[in-house]
Amino acid sequence: MAWGKVRCKCGKFMKYVGHSLATYVSGGCSEYVCRNCGGSAYIHTRVGVDDELSYAEWVKGDEVYDVIFDKEAWEFRLQSHH
Repeated sequence: MAWGKVRCKCGKFMKYVGHSLATYVSGGCSEYVCRNCGGSAYIHTRVGVDDELSYAEWVKGDEVYDVIFDKEAWEFRLQSHH
């Protein structure tokens, strides 16, 4: 299940790769990959359902960032760290 647009740390939109379904013991996960820099984003759903967001993260090597939904831009993007 694609969640819509996901903006990478490099600023480009990421490509939807696929989804693993939620089960009664684990949540589902949608994966996105950046063709520009190679970063990956994972949008995790709650246990037992595929349409309720649990958390999202962006990963590349040792770098890990939270991903949030920006309602104004209508896209997922990295949460700014202060």
